[in-house]
Amino acid sequence: MRNRSWFTAYFSGRKAINNLEKSMKLDPTYYDAYFGLGIYNYFAGTLPSVVKILATIVAIKGNVDKGIEELNIAREKAMFTSDSAKLLLIEVQNTRGNKYYAPEKSLQYIQELYAKFPSNPLMHYVVLICQFEVGNYDAVLTGGQEFLDLIGKDPFYKDIYISRAYTALGTSYMAKGEWEKARDTFEQGQHALADQEPSRWGVWNEYRLGQVYDALGEREKAVAQYKKVLSFKDKWGFDEVAKAGVKKPWQVATGVDVGPLPPL
Repeated sequence: MRNRSWFTAYFSGRKAINNLEKSMKLDPTYYDAYFGLGIYNYFAGTLPSVVKILATIVAIKGNVDKGIEELNIAREKAMFTSDSAKLLLIEVQNTRGNKYYAPEKSLQYIQELYAKFPSNPLMHYVVLICQFEVGNYDAVLTGGQEFLDLIGKDPFYKDIYISRAYTALGTSYMAKGEWEKARDTFEQGQHALADQEPSRWGVWNEYRLGQVYDALGEREKAVAQYKKVLSFKDKWGFDEVAKAGVKKPWQVATGVDVGPLPPL
């Protein structure tokens, strides 16, 4: 589903779900089965509207509420998938506009996981995402710089995380309205990523820099940034916002909501 291979996802997923449902009949206390069931019900229940038309053809069914309930059962009782269920719930609870939006709870979950896996850079980074979502921008700036400083020094903090570090720093400056610092940060990121292949986070930073230029009134530079985003193959779905940026300056006002920290 994440790769938008809808039919493959359905037929392989349905087979998996059938097996999970059989396992529950054999042993109702096998709580790890709830993890797979919860994923299926949640994501099948939140398919994009255009895909729901296809869903009726192959009878894809999902139940968002049931999926959340099942994920929470796995979180509380599963032996092997409790941590994974927390990560899924963090994503759900950080998604703005849905009834399960609860970033404070997400922050609690990820702090528990980071304490359990302190050497895992992904746990570290999700802490930053959750801190951003609850509005702790100064904490993200401090933690983001610590994250960046670990790259190349800690064996688990690889170069692939450079773009994420700059996303955290630059976006936090944007949220604070410190546009010059945001510009400087994203430009530093451009230089640091110059020798890397374009990644989702790296290309997103290029778009964010365009927004910052617009906020500073540097329209020519902003348009150049949006066009740079459009020069990449649209693997991550950024073309729509980049085209909008070329047509019309990104508007910023006092107390602007710059959106979530992760890319679209």
